[in-house]
Amino acid sequence: MKFLQLKEKLSTYPLVNYHLAKVYIDLKNFEKAKEFGELEQKLNPSKSSGDAVLGLIYKIQKDYPRAIKHFEKAISLNSKDSEALLDLGWIRAKQLEFSRAKDLVTTAKSVDPENPRVYKELGYIFKGLGQSALAIQYFETYLKMNALGRDKGIIESEIKKLKF
Repeated sequence: MKFLQLKEKLSTYPLVNYHLAKVYIDLKNFEKAKEFGELEQKLNPSKSSGDAVLGLIYKIQKDYPRAIKHFEKAISLNSKDSEALLDLGWIRAKQLEFSRAKDLVTTAKSVDPENPRVYKELGYIFKGLGQSALAIQYFETYLKMNALGRDKGIIESEIKKLKF
């Protein structure tokens, strides 16, 4: 694994441990992912990446209180961390806190307007707020930006439901 070789040579290089944590998340080895996330956090305490990846791990494990804590810390360290903003917005929407979710995801949109996920999340948020026309608009933008996405059928179904 190239990251492990790089880590050996540059053990404190920013984001090495972050990327290793992401690899272990993909492998569903969350204990190992936490280990590297915590190491990223410890070696780069002024960067948001360690808390963002730890928040993601806890989000996946549905430990939302811990996830929120890490995402909020990541955002306090870097108010433009679009990953943390999106993931915290997703949790807030899941908790039916649509106004807070909208603020977070709108901020992520201003930071990373080319990220299709922003538009999907805004679609769900506006659906939750009962604003069907805006939800459809954001879902359609998402589909244009991510035409080959695995969730294309789900989003098209959401649009159909909102049109009726």
